[in-house]
Amino acid sequence: MGIQVRSNVARDVLQNAAYFNTVPKVVWEYVSNAIDNPRAGHPVTVIVHISREGITIEDDASGMSRDDLARFFEMHGENQARQLGRVVRGRFGTGKSAALGIANTLVVETVKDGRRNVVELHRDQVLAAVDGKPFPVKEEVADELTDREPGTKVLIRGLNVQQLEVERTKKYVQQHLRHQHQAHQVIVNTHRCEVEELPYIDEKVFQPPEALRALIGDVGLTIRVSPQPLDSEDTGVHIFSRGVWHETTLGDESGKPYTECLFGEVDIPALEDDQGPIPAFDNTRSNQLNRSNRLVVSVLAWVSRSVEQVRRGLANEDRKRRESAQAKELEEQAAKIADLLNEDFKDWARELARLQAATRAVDAGTSVEASVAAQDAVTALPGGPLAAPENLDETGIKLPPGGGKPASPLRGKAPSGQDLPKTRGPTGTPGADDGGGPARREKVRSGFKIEFRNMTADAFRSRYIQSSRTIVINLDHPLVNAARDADRGVQGRSFEQLSYEIALTEYAFALGFEIAQREGESYTWDLALNDALNSVNRVSLLLARVIKG
Repeated sequence: MGIQVRSNVARDVLQNAAYFNTVPKVVWEYVSNAIDNPRAGHPVTVIVHISREGITIEDDASGMSRDDLARFFEMHGENQARQLGRVVRGRFGTGKSAALGIANTLVVETVKDGRRNVVELHRDQVLAAVDGKPFPVKEEVADELTDREPGTKVLIRGLNVQQLEVERTKKYVQQHLRHQHQAHQVIVNTHRCEVEELPYIDEKVFQPPEALRALIGDVGLTIRVSPQPLDSEDTGVHIFSRGVWHETTLGDESGKPYTECLFGEVDIPALEDDQGPIPAFDNTRSNQLNRSNRLVVSVLAWVSRSVEQVRRGLANEDRKRRESAQAKELEEQAAKIADLLNEDFKDWARELARLQAATRAVDAGTSVEASVAAQDAVTALPGGPLAAPENLDETGIKLPPGGGKPASPLRGKAPSGQDLPKTRGPTGTPGADDGGGPARREKVRSGFKIEFRNMTADAFRSRYIQSSRTIVINLDHPLVNAARDADRGVQGRSFEQLSYEIALTEYAFALGFEIAQREGESYTWDLALNDALNSVNRVSLLLARVIKG
């Protein structure tokens, strides 16, 4: 026998499972399987329940026969929907192993054409297949007659993850539903994942340059301008191919000023049809196009140039606005508010670091006084507690060896005996990440910044941009408008006091958001509510200083 290409099936399963390394990715894999296979004329409903006992994903889609299950567990098999001519997300036939990326056991119970089948796959079965040959999936029930409606239930048991990521999963599902499958319904832990249509005040459509048009045709790239800063998962250009979402990007402009207000989309069928030696996308579920594909590189360059053109236009408009007398008055007031916040922020971070040093001393059985004195020496370095050594983060919080999230020793306690503020954030946002993996966090500023912007009357009165620690006050909000018209415009006492109150309230929740990101799921809603109230009360004392002054 000549030389042949061979594959170790067990290693294939585990290697592909490793791509599904978070709860959101795994949940969406099985949700998308369901909504890619609906019954004729029947929108799919998927109910997801996530708990420490495991994850259950139940749908009322078309279900699977015993033969369908055999194809389902065929590694690298062609997607059946694609065989029928439908363009769906699955392409590489690797998603069946998703559960083993975060758990030990996968059970699939499915009904189709009046027959029920139940199969189970355990990690031990995969590890035992040392010879690399195909191995059987355990069949608990085979072609049992039933009068149940079609559908599939996926049970994932023996979770190996520390965080259940329930909130992130909700956001991740909503993000994907925004791009496709909007007719279907997904419920995660009683929360219905709905697509929110984002408002915009301007829209521009770009055509590809001539060389790129020859490759992708006359497709239009739409970029819209939001009246207010958006959550990180809402910004960027969504890149589709025949309705299937593959990436959201701002190109090389990510993190630059004004990009937090930009979103849009483009559908490029040529990415799906590309037959080049390097595919436009792979099976890693990274939500990114393949940068080794030449067509992808050209598309991303076009997106980046288009985003930069819109961003520069916004920057020019803002520069002209800032030249007005009122804009200069607002900038002066913003600087005063920021100075007050940052004075408090340094004290807050310093006292937080002292409390953590004391707690570490107790845990280690060493002298509290010596540990606190050592911490004081750190916070006395040039720049204060925000310029601490690399084993502390920017708020003075101790990082574990090798980085990662610090363990909080405070258990809800803040400086001066108050409860440590911990909330989901000032506007209820879950954080600046892509929802399907480790948080994508820009390097944050060492202090807070205040900005006044026109964001329309329907927008929130303020927003917090976590990546730059910027608090944005909406000049168009009815309450802010009323205060500005009360006396002397932006220099009036009413407007000044309201601006401080808005900024200080947003700041109080922002402090909680900074800590809550590090606490994870150990922080419950009742503690969050209590700490939020205590935090608002503490910073209100700062407002009292302004009013008296």
